[in-house]
Amino acid sequence: SYYWVKFTIENKLPEKTKPILEITFPRQDLIELYKPDLKNQYSKLITGDLFPFSSREIHHLSFAFELEIEPNTSKTYYIKTRSTYNRSILNPFLLT
Repeated sequence: SYYWVKFTIENKLPEKTKPILEITFPRQDLIELYKPDLKNQYSKLITGDLFPFSSREIHHLSFAFELEIEPNTSKTYYIKTRSTYNRSILNPFLLT
């Protein structure tokens, strides 16, 4: 099954922030991250353990993505996941 996660991050700071989203469960067959740009157009990043390590945006043991939020704004992101090992919607997500 596929699972979707929607989340919004608000940046209340006067400068741009670049938090890292980390998906800590490494056995994700598929991860699609939909990131909005400044015009709210979404681009899709695809990775997962069925893809080569080089497909990862950040070369890390976990799946990690750099987000970018302009000052005093918020952005909404979407993640689509699939895993044959567990219910991926229950996996921990970290934002640092």
